[in-house]
Amino acid sequence: MTRRVSKTRKPGARKTKASDILKWLWAVLGAVAMIVGFALDAPEFIGRWLGHRPFKPAAESEVLVIVTDFTGDETIETDTRIYRTLSERVEASQLENVRVERLTGNPPLVARDAIKIGEEYNATLVIWGTADQYGLEPRYEVVRNQELIPVQAEFGITTADLPTFSAYVAQGASNEFEYLMLFSLGQIAYYSGDYQQAFSLLNEALDIHVDPARQEQLGWGTVYFYQGYAAQQTGDDATALESYSKAIEFSPRNSAAYYNRGLIYDRQGSTRLAITDYSTAITLNAGDARYFVNRGRMYFILGDYESARQDYDEALRLNPELASAYVNRGLLYHQEGDIDAAIADYNRGLDLEPDNPFALNNRAFAYAVKGVSLSEALVDASAAIDQLPDNGNFYDTRGLVYLKMGNPDAALIDYNAALDLNTLYAYYGRGMTYETLGMTDQAISDYTTFLDLYPNLDPESVDARLRLDALIGGQ
Repeated sequence: MTRRVSKTRKPGARKTKASDILKWLWAVLGAVAMIVGFALDAPEFIGRWLGHRPFKPAAESEVLVIVTDFTGDETIETDTRIYRTLSERVEASQLENVRVERLTGNPPLVARDAIKIGEEYNATLVIWGTADQYGLEPRYEVVRNQELIPVQAEFGITTADLPTFSAYVAQGASNEFEYLMLFSLGQIAYYSGDYQQAFSLLNEALDIHVDPARQEQLGWGTVYFYQGYAAQQTGDDATALESYSKAIEFSPRNSAAYYNRGLIYDRQGSTRLAITDYSTAITLNAGDARYFVNRGRMYFILGDYESARQDYDEALRLNPELASAYVNRGLLYHQEGDIDAAIADYNRGLDLEPDNPFALNNRAFAYAVKGVSLSEALVDASAAIDQLPDNGNFYDTRGLVYLKMGNPDAALIDYNAALDLNTLYAYYGRGMTYETLGMTDQAISDYTTFLDLYPNLDPESVDARLRLDALIGGQ
């Protein structure tokens, strides 16, 4: 009988097998955790590797704000805090067509890195910077700028030459962080076209109590500039003037602040103050052709035609495709009596901007004065009125065109429209129209009123005086 001999087991063998199984399970769980963690923490890397982006680029009318990783130590909480705060406040403010996104991985090291990211996603604003245990320094790169800001027809408010905004905020300084968030929201609001809300938010930012010694470091000059810009867009020139002056006080080398303040002085008729501000802007930034065009207009108003010509020529040297420079120089040629040179400049301006209402109006007026191409002049003048129906100058021009075409009844309607819009030198044209219609008393009245208002507006004043004397002598 064969005896079954049992195998002898070494002590602890069962325990070793269990331990091996447990290690295997931990290894599997660890691998799964690494895969999941990698997928969660590195979507940017995965997306780029697969040829996809973590979020969609902005649509043409959309304002996209990207918050990137910050460089330095202990940055995760800082940039995430900025992103979450802005996201929540944008949603609460009900700003339309605004999106805030978080971009992780490969944080920008210099401004051109942030701009490149913004261009890739068609973003309006990229917020990047540095942070550590002591504080944070966010930087704001405006990538889509002039394309989103409306440009006024006659002038052209600018944010060009504005330095990148940055400010160092100590960790734990809640009031300064709140100031930065309000400033950010103010920027977002006006890039989305809500200038009233932009002004309100920027005003709130400036109302945050901070140490006066910290105001310059916190970029108050920049915030005042943006506040002035928002006020100017809403037509509140008085507030804009005050804000730009404050911006200059904090940032005396901000050429755009001088230029925009000059625009307000310009509109108010403070010609010499406008020249002073335009000149300072040119001293700080001699490469912007618009600065020269607007200063040239001021010289033209003062009758300093040589200085005006020099500015227009310099503007065209800097930017040969600036239509407003041709239009204004054409007006100068016209004033000097060189109608052909004026028409040539208006034509060059219209080649660049076929719908420019001022070029159309001025060319129509030049044709009418010369008595040529009257049918084309009528088309030009009517097109200008269609674009800016509240501009009395344009009705005055079309009135002259109708008068030269032998249609005084239509001319009278346009001159009346011009006078209703407070274009007072239309008294001269209406006087000629009344004279043509044989309405002598009305013509005498209009010529007299015109000469009281414009005793030295040559050649019109000379002609009006001759006509008036002839009418009175003939009675």
